[in-house]
Amino acid sequence: MLRFFTRIIIFFTFFLPVIAQAQGYKITLNTKNTIDSVLYLAHVYEQQISIDDTTKIADNRFVFIDDEEIPEGMYAIVNGKNEVIFDFFITSNKETEINVDMQHPTESLRAVNSMENNLYFDFRREVQAAKNKLDDAEKMYKQNPDNMMYLNKYLDGITEYNSHALKKYNKIFAKNKHLLAAKFIKLSIDPLYRVYNNSNKIPDSTSVNPIYKSQYLDNFPFDDIRIINTKLFTQKTDFYLDTLCIQSIESLKPEIDKLLLLSAREPDLQAYMAWYLLNKFEQPKFWGLDALYVYIYDYYIKSKKIKLLFPSMQPLIENKIKVMKPLLIGQPARQLMLKDMQGNTHDLLNVDAKYTVLLFWSTRCSHCRHEIPEFDKLYKELHTPYNMEIFSVSTDTSYNQWTSYLKRNPKPWINVFGRKPVQGNYFKLYNVITTPTIYIFDDKKQIIGKQIPPDKIKTLIIEREKNKNMAKRK
Repeated sequence: MLRFFTRIIIFFTFFLPVIAQAQGYKITLNTKNTIDSVLYLAHVYEQQISIDDTTKIADNRFVFIDDEEIPEGMYAIVNGKNEVIFDFFITSNKETEINVDMQHPTESLRAVNSMENNLYFDFRREVQAAKNKLDDAEKMYKQNPDNMMYLNKYLDGITEYNSHALKKYNKIFAKNKHLLAAKFIKLSIDPLYRVYNNSNKIPDSTSVNPIYKSQYLDNFPFDDIRIINTKLFTQKTDFYLDTLCIQSIESLKPEIDKLLLLSAREPDLQAYMAWYLLNKFEQPKFWGLDALYVYIYDYYIKSKKIKLLFPSMQPLIENKIKVMKPLLIGQPARQLMLKDMQGNTHDLLNVDAKYTVLLFWSTRCSHCRHEIPEFDKLYKELHTPYNMEIFSVSTDTSYNQWTSYLKRNPKPWINVFGRKPVQGNYFKLYNVITTPTIYIFDDKKQIIGKQIPPDKIKTLIIEREKNKNMAKRK
């Protein structure tokens, strides 16, 4: 969906790959009814807005001018409140003059010497009423997220809007579909089907309409690197992977392959896509998906199928992967032998349990102290019926502080001190950067989960047992 006038945070950075350049720029705004004395020119990259230039008003006119090269893409005029007044495109024309009534920008925008921007402004005006209607439906749904009537009205509204927008796009850009503005508009238009199949429950990725998903990437301009300098490319890529795809390695791996294959039409865009996906799965929203980070690097970049966008980062990436690989789902536990308060040695690999939760925590960690009662609850519920054990490793620097805490708050599970190991450096073996850090092992001491809260650990274990029982009955 197009989001024309959203409040944003301005990032004072400049981070764009070297792509098609216009020689310098001169942007002139002839304004009416302005209340601002200073405006900012900003470029759009991924889903951020970054300041490029600033200028003061003179005779109701703002002029941004510089001899430096400027990347082709979407730009925005921003006021002192960090609000986007309007956006526009800078492509091959390095001098753009725009007339605008600052109190009514959408209705009044007109470029003096840019057909591309005038077509873009015309499209915005043509769809504004339909967009307002959709925004109202979205607002009602968000206020009533559990009401299926409002959800269905919103989903139907999306389809109705896209149908209207497609007609206007075909009319306005009929002879100019090569323009960046046209490609951006086309990218903003979703398939003319409901996102989700009709249902009486709140939808998730399992209820995605397969026709909608199969057509979702059709409007992506994979042949034009400039599209990354707009606000939609990464937003829609994320929606495709996060919402339309099931969040599992088996489901996402072929989708990553598809995105990288499609973007191969433009090698620079393919390199950017690989870099973006690497960053996306470095710290994924769902546990276990960090295996995709390793996959993208090993299969595409290390093998030189795709170039690395920033070659200087390769040593850092390889060091990170060296740490990550032994800790991926399915990998065996690494040996830790540590002592408890009584001086007894406990070996992680010899814990006699069907499921073992390895918990790294600290008495100084407020989040840990908040989570410990939840682990108490988990232990009471799963220790006996599911043969689950907790192997709790203190990362405290003070032995006395740890023992003092446990004396006041005794725990029934295995409690050991990490700073004086009998064998194994927990920091290196399990990449313990922050606390709590959590791993879950099965009876073979293989990793089946990590970095998930106690309630999700409970769900994981119970579901695994259910699946095992179902498999036995078959």
